[in-house]
Amino acid sequence: AFIIHIALVRLTPVKGMKNVFLTEHIMLFQSAWFVMGIKATLGLAGAPLIVASALCTGLLWTLLPAMARPFTKELTSDQFTLGHLNTLGVIIPAWIGSKIKNSKKCEDLQLPGFLSAFSDYILLLAFLMPLIYIIMGLFVGQEGVQSIAGNKNWIVWLILSGFAFSAGIAVVLFGVRMFLSAMIPAFKGISAKIIPGAVPALDDPVFYPFAPMAVIIGFVADFAASVVITILLIVFGSPIVIIPGPIFFFFDGAIAGVFGDRQGGWKGAAIGGALMGVIVQIGSIFLVQFQPELMGSGLMFSGPDMVLLLPIFFLFKLLG
Repeated sequence: AFIIHIALVRLTPVKGMKNVFLTEHIMLFQSAWFVMGIKATLGLAGAPLIVASALCTGLLWTLLPAMARPFTKELTSDQFTLGHLNTLGVIIPAWIGSKIKNSKKCEDLQLPGFLSAFSDYILLLAFLMPLIYIIMGLFVGQEGVQSIAGNKNWIVWLILSGFAFSAGIAVVLFGVRMFLSAMIPAFKGISAKIIPGAVPALDDPVFYPFAPMAVIIGFVADFAASVVITILLIVFGSPIVIIPGPIFFFFDGAIAGVFGDRQGGWKGAAIGGALMGVIVQIGSIFLVQFQPELMGSGLMFSGPDMVLLLPIFFLFKLLG
């Protein structure tokens, strides 16, 4: 898939499509997902399965960053674009935000009294994440959490896990600044020889420093919407219940917050984050059938862009 992707980027005359997808763990996820989905729908195996999956995946890596680039270039001076599973998290919040008027940017919000301490988004995250872990722990139940926590108190383990998540994000955001200072010049040197005019398509956190408070607002809105959808699935007796996970909140919700805020201030960030939660939670119900190997494991592949591709897999299923 990567060879096909590089060939497409090299050969295309369209400047906006000259983006090299470099988020390697996401590339591995998408490769595995296409293999499962094409096997489940078209019934392919062996070499035909590998070739078909590689073609679809290579094409996806070429198209998704090109879809995001018109929205990212304003922030990045067109030095890099998004390469992830949540291109929808850029396009939809940016479009919604463009329709919202007179909404303050997230960074301009002034919190009253002692709440002003939470203007530091890392402190706010360290306060919110333990609460979120406890809520998810209550969904799973003491026995389920204890199976992971071992001999530790399950509530204390959830709180410490929330702090660990917050600390990890702080390290990631610090590392992003170091990464960009080295990555952009290095990529320019390589691309000038191999793929002239190309820019790297990178992971979500490279966009977080542009609007740190929008990251938190989008993240919280995504979390709230995801929990509401999960509760509704339980109440209405859905045979499949999607348990929300913090990775989705922070990556899908946060990127939606950044681009929603850019166009529509804090309202755009909140609406964009909430929409990502709704899209992933509901879309995941329909994605399960295309991952039969994972049925019953409690795990699945998902994300806004995988939901975006649902019509293609339904078409494959019809053809299969």
